[in-house]
Amino acid sequence: MSQEHFAGEQPAQSLPLSDVHGSSDQPASVDAAFSHQDVTTLLGLLAYAELSAQMRLAIDASRGSVGRYRLLQADLSDAAYQRMTQITEFITELGTDGRTQMLQFNNAFDEYEQRTKAETWHERVLKGYVGHAVAVDFCRVIVAALPAEIHARVQDSLDSTAEADAAALILDEATASDAVLKSRLALWGRRLVGEALNQIQSLVFAYPELERLVQASASVQGVEIAGSTQSETRQLTTSWLLSQLTADHARRMDRIGLAS
Repeated sequence: MSQEHFAGEQPAQSLPLSDVHGSSDQPASVDAAFSHQDVTTLLGLLAYAELSAQMRLAIDASRGSVGRYRLLQADLSDAAYQRMTQITEFITELGTDGRTQMLQFNNAFDEYEQRTKAETWHERVLKGYVGHAVAVDFCRVIVAALPAEIHARVQDSLDSTAEADAAALILDEATASDAVLKSRLALWGRRLVGEALNQIQSLVFAYPELERLVQASASVQGVEIAGSTQSETRQLTTSWLLSQLTADHARRMDRIGLAS
């Protein structure tokens, strides 16, 4: 990975990271291309995605009618809260108040919520699954450019498949003998991903820290994003990011049997 700073960036601060297993006496530091604020902003977003999932899953559990689904979603809600707590505690270890950093994203997903009003419980399940998964996919794309110790500390959030497994179970059972519902949910899924991607794009350009990290992640993967103007650079950034997230969504919908 290049050690050069992005244009206009100040040299990054070293993060006061100890070895993830607590075995190192020396603090680890982030690559010089990243600032402390860049990294904690990303972690704050991931923590807020988990908080949003916790609240949504609790509501879905309360609105469901099948007892085993209620229990499943209640368990998932608790697990999301635990992951959120782990991330905010990690941010605090880095010298920034974790909950404050997370709550800068309060209401960050409101546009997605407002533009995707679910009419049925199954639509809510799919909406929550798609929205959360796209947000986590976005964080996963960026974390790939960061030091291994950071990835290790948020791996539970990035690698968890429990909600995907639950959504697959619930939706597969609902659509197994209902072709009309299956078709409607497949169409709903396409609308959801479009709105979720728009929301992520808005977040990237609202937070310069996230924009820098997206471009750094592309660079790690051999794609240099550098337009002749800011507008052109942002267009290239958007194109690269959406190509990553769209492919992930196609695999996700195929997994739950709702591929278009």
